[in-house]
Amino acid sequence: MANDKKSDLVYEPSTIENVDMAMYNWLNEKMDLYTNTNRGWSKVPVIWVSGERSFQVKNRKEDRDGNDNFILPAITLERTEMNKDPQKKGKYWGDVLPNRDEKGGSIAIHTVIKQDKTSNFANAASQRSVGQPNFKRENKKIIYQTKFVQMPVYVNMTYNIDIKTEYQQQMNDLLQPFMTKTGAVNYFIVENEGHRYEAFIDANFASKNNGNDLQQNERLFHTTVTIKVLAHLVGEGANREKPKIAVRENIVEVKIPREYVIFDEESDKIKKY
Repeated sequence: MANDKKSDLVYEPSTIENVDMAMYNWLNEKMDLYTNTNRGWSKVPVIWVSGERSFQVKNRKEDRDGNDNFILPAITLERTEMNKDPQKKGKYWGDVLPNRDEKGGSIAIHTVIKQDKTSNFANAASQRSVGQPNFKRENKKIIYQTKFVQMPVYVNMTYNIDIKTEYQQQMNDLLQPFMTKTGAVNYFIVENEGHRYEAFIDANFASKNNGNDLQQNERLFHTTVTIKVLAHLVGEGANREKPKIAVRENIVEVKIPREYVIFDEESDKIKKY
């Protein structure tokens, strides 16, 4: 629980689409791969292959030739697998149940002092003790506003990056950054909309080349890079009925109203008034 000067918190729950965007942005912007082509030193396009083919053909005509085939070199990204492994639970090994009210929420992520309500308690106490509001004195009745979100659920997501080129030199230019960008380890971070995910590059780079084929087929160099992402998902996405963020305030004072008991012998006295 941390206090800061932020008056509000902008928080978007982590979704499957958010993880996909994090991977795409990392490949397209962080890696930012170039190679020599017949157009000179050019950036290689990154294409998310899960999109509708009709959309790609109409809106990305520069990536295809007259026969609707990808113009090489090209890099495609595809999510191929997801699994929820009970042995890889991430940070939270125990199940933190949500509150059973209409707001829900399990994990506190942000706490601030509710200034207006805290000052009301301070002014009321000053008025009672010294007959003057805003009098400088210690106030023990402080209202905290805390925001809660759902417990994150960790899943393993597998992505395949397919690199296709016409020449061996182009493949060398595009493949080497995957081996050296992360240094001596195969670990890196992808992020999107404030969420960070751990990613791991598979040690094996599978190649399917037909450079030694003497037939009349088009020469193609094809290498697949597999990346596994340990991602956290929060909430049910668009199907969630409860709020994304549950806002609650602490209790600083409990008041029990006084009860009056009227006896029969006193009822006549009350009626006189």
